[in-house]
Amino acid sequence: MSDGPQLLDAIRLHPLELTPRLAYHDWAKEHPDAVHAMIAAVMAVPEFQILTPHGLGLSRRSGETSAEREERLRNERILLLTERDGFSASVAWLATRGTQATVDAGRDSYGYKHDVECSLPGDHAVYVPNGAFIAAAVHAGFVWKTYWASPNVRFGISRRPLRARSRDEQRTSR
Repeated sequence: MSDGPQLLDAIRLHPLELTPRLAYHDWAKEHPDAVHAMIAAVMAVPEFQILTPHGLGLSRRSGETSAEREERLRNERILLLTERDGFSASVAWLATRGTQATVDAGRDSYGYKHDVECSLPGDHAVYVPNGAFIAAAVHAGFVWKTYWASPNVRFGISRRPLRARSRDEQRTSR
């Protein structure tokens, strides 16, 4: 069996093929502790200490006290740590994308999460929480920018998928 990084390399080599992405998803299901650790590492970054399945922060509830809001944030963050399917599907999809040096002002995490969901065939469909996509993109090393009072994050993700590499390119990169 391959490990996660090897499967991501296979996705990058063959970005238009679905099989390596599904294999990564299977690997993630078999290694929940590894995926949990990846999500937790992103949640430890100061800017993402309010990351929940919904994105950054929580909406205000009428009459909610500060203590109740803090408790709800804690519970939502615990829930995000269980979102392994959405996280791993996002990591695999992101491996098919190139990076940009600047964030794309026309797209945000909420739009990208839908791209991930639409990229998988029906029998492999996965719901991707906004926060799981954000964690995956930060984990994958994409440049990012948060916006005040927005649960979404903008990233430097190329709109075009990586092209399949020729056999000669594959040989010279080894």
